[in-house]
Amino acid sequence: MTHGSHAPAHSPPLKMGVPIPNGKLGMWLFLGTEIMFFTAFIGTYIVLRMGSDGWPTDPNVTHIRVALGAINTFVLICSSVSVVLAHEAMGLRNYQRATRWLGITTVLAFVFLGIKSVEYAGKFEHDILPGHVSESQEAARDKLYKELDKACGATALRSEQAKIRNASAGGKGPDGRLAGIDTRLTELGKVEASYGPLKNDLKAGTVTLLESRGRLAAPKDFFSGHTVPLDDRGGAHEGDRSAGCPDLRRR
Repeated sequence: MTHGSHAPAHSPPLKMGVPIPNGKLGMWLFLGTEIMFFTAFIGTYIVLRMGSDGWPTDPNVTHIRVALGAINTFVLICSSVSVVLAHEAMGLRNYQRATRWLGITTVLAFVFLGIKSVEYAGKFEHDILPGHVSESQEAARDKLYKELDKACGATALRSEQAKIRNASAGGKGPDGRLAGIDTRLTELGKVEASYGPLKNDLKAGTVTLLESRGRLAAPKDFFSGHTVPLDDRGGAHEGDRSAGCPDLRRR
């Protein structure tokens, strides 16, 4: 009698768990963690949104374009569907169909990136960047104090004025832009005088951001061309209107 004649038949090893591939199970677990992650984010937003009376909704304040975000979400969902269809076609060895769906996915990817570039351009334009967004009242006051002169534009105009005068002194002759810049600087001097007390209060930390916004209303109207004369306190004289001054900084 040999050992081979009485050897027990080998049975397949037992496996615990659900009868699905490990890869699919891992993907389901990943999606489950994503659901919990975004549920926490969305839930936090709902609590803050419903509990805040002054929640900003003006796109000019939030710099968030809801329509662009909705379109991009739809594009992202469509690209997910198209890549799944491409994967299915590859499994069926229908490579022509898979290539077509992958091409559609690529086009949707460029559409997605194009919309995101428009959104991110607004972030750069309004300086909404990591490390540039104030996280406290003190940091916000300090940033407003530093950017008031930059927003007014007088500093850049004075630099351009000095360059033109140096060029004229060098024998290049008078420049016709100088008179316009001088006029503009005279007007912007009133704006600087109007927010001068605000700058002092911001530096001293004796004014809140909400109060600063109200005190900047008159200089903002003046700079926009809605109101020309300003009194010594930064207010506008009633009844004085103008069509606005040309923005020489664009020249």
